[in-house]
Amino acid sequence: MRPEPVIDQDALLGALRAAYGIPARRVRYFPTEWSDYCYVVTGADDRRYFLKLHPPQRVASASAASSLDFYLPLIHTLHAQGILPHIPYPIETTEGRLTADFAEYRLILVHFIEGEVLGQARLETAEYQRYIARLVGVLHASTSVLSMPNPLVEQYALAFEPVLKDMLCTLPALPKQATDSQRVLRDFVAPRTEQFLDFVRRARELQAHARALDKPRVICHTDLHGENMMRDTDGELYLLDWENAMLAPPEHDLFFFAGEAGFWEDFLPQYERVAGTAYLDAEVFGFYYYRRALEDMTECMVHILHGNGDDPDMLLDITVECFEGMPSIETTIARLKTRLAPDCKYGRPPA
Repeated sequence: MRPEPVIDQDALLGALRAAYGIPARRVRYFPTEWSDYCYVVTGADDRRYFLKLHPPQRVASASAASSLDFYLPLIHTLHAQGILPHIPYPIETTEGRLTADFAEYRLILVHFIEGEVLGQARLETAEYQRYIARLVGVLHASTSVLSMPNPLVEQYALAFEPVLKDMLCTLPALPKQATDSQRVLRDFVAPRTEQFLDFVRRARELQAHARALDKPRVICHTDLHGENMMRDTDGELYLLDWENAMLAPPEHDLFFFAGEAGFWEDFLPQYERVAGTAYLDAEVFGFYYYRRALEDMTECMVHILHGNGDDPDMLLDITVECFEGMPSIETTIARLKTRLAPDCKYGRPPA
């Protein structure tokens, strides 16, 4: 979890009152693993808000690109037009802006959602598969009706690659003051360097395929796991953390579900009722499986080597689990190819 930044909380409250016209009287730091600093704001009327402090220079990341100028207007419009009413949309300032300024930060204020995180176990049930499929279908289908002046478009980048390759080179020569977790990481990774590089090479092959295919792009959330979904006290499901939303092929959202039981029977039929026939590609799915796993491992390794308060043992477990699961990606691609044969319903559309 990220430690709280050194800020003047009274000055922050004053900035919130001035920018948003709300009677903010208390802020409480809300530790997360996000690159933004997060707070819960309480007003004089006991109404609560969720606040993000967006740093001027984001922490270097091995994961997907992000665009504040794309995702904030996007989620504001999705809510305002009633397309996806249950999302944490940004509150406008008194001047009609979606952010405010405080010191070196940009402030993003949203309504506080009272509820519980869905979690991965419930996400995999048929009930939630159908529910989420409809939400994703609505999101993808909205692409043609929304105006997006600053679109962030999928380029199939492998942003993690230079970071990962650098760590593979430097890990064997850890300094004497290295922690136990860093040494365990080295002992796990160093003998498997060539396997890591093979995974990167395979990701490059799939990247070339996806770029050559150049599929039509839709608005994608891109991070649809159970920790980014919350059920409020009225039972409504909210999709959280839109920071990496972009225009991408539908596989970017659907890969979270395509390898799971019930995708063909529960998820995809519900999705298609809203979004239309899905012309999907097994190797585009494969690209997203490889990229996500390699991103996750790289992020964990970075945090172990340059710790920021995270649990190193948990990060080691995630790294090992991801690595050991990599061979199964090819099995998933082969299974998807069988279901996505060109002459079946879900294959590519006619030329």
